[in-house]
Amino acid sequence: MGLVRPLGDEFSFGELFCGQMFADDLSAAIVISCRFDKLMWKYKQSRAYRAALLDAGHLSQTVQLIATALGIRTWPTAAFYDDELGALLELSEDCSESALLVVGLGTGEVNPFDRDLGTGFASPDNE
Repeated sequence: MGLVRPLGDEFSFGELFCGQMFADDLSAAIVISCRFDKLMWKYKQSRAYRAALLDAGHLSQTVQLIATALGIRTWPTAAFYDDELGALLELSEDCSESALLVVGLGTGEVNPFDRDLGTGFASPDNE
């Protein structure tokens, strides 16, 4: 889809992604969403939701493989506030379209957890 709108100076990916504040350093975020009404037209049985999740996983993996080949760090997450993300992306309010997964892209630190959560996590750099 592309850029929906510019984000304000006070915008925080970390807050949108359920307090994962290291997300504020993202260079870009790819939001994988699904139009359930169209998918349920294609898959008439209850497998539509399963197909949506499989497609999101495959697309996420492809994005991560390409980004890794280009030397870009990736970070997938399904932890986000649905209503706020839907409003930001101007998704339909009738729940016919919903975000399933987000893949963050950027350069970032090797281990951003230490910065935001303390030094209780082991990383190759601080072992």
